[in-house]
Amino acid sequence: MVFSGTIVTKGRGKAVVCAIGMDTEIGKIAEMMQETPDKKTNLEKKLNGLSKGLGIATVFICIIIFLTYFFVRDIEIHEAFLIAVALAVAAIPEGLPAVVTISL
Repeated sequence: MVFSGTIVTKGRGKAVVCAIGMDTEIGKIAEMMQETPDKKTNLEKKLNGLSKGLGIATVFICIIIFLTYFFVRDIEIHEAFLIAVALAVAAIPEGLPAVVTISL
C-alpha cells in the first residue's frame, strides 16, 4: 500500500490507485478535521473581552475628545474629527493577539 505523498528513494515499483479525493486516508483525516467544532480557548475569550472593552472605551473617549475640541477649543469640525480618529487609530492595538501570544 502506498499513500499519497510517499517518497521512493531507490528502486522500482508499481501502484494501483484504490481511492481518490476524500475517499483516501488523507481525505478522511481532512473530513474529520472539518467536522470538529471550533472551540475558543480561555485566552481567546479573555482577549475578545479585553478588545471589546478597549474598543468601547476608545469610542467613548474619542467622542469626548471630539466634543471638547469642537465646542470648547473652537476648532473646525473636520480638524476635531481628524484628531479623534487619530486617537482611535493609536489607541486600538491591532497586534494585541500577537503580542500576548509572544509574551506567553
